[in-house]
Amino acid sequence: MDVLFVWLKKNAILSSYSKNIKIYSYYKRLWYEY
Repeated sequence: MDVLFVWLKKNAILSSYSKNIKIYSYYKRLWYEY
């Protein structure tokens, strides 16, 4: 049970991290277009 919880937490952190990277690269692209 603990292992599953840890895995889910790690997965959530990774997905939110990749989402932040996508948002960051999107804003960086907007910034460079100006």
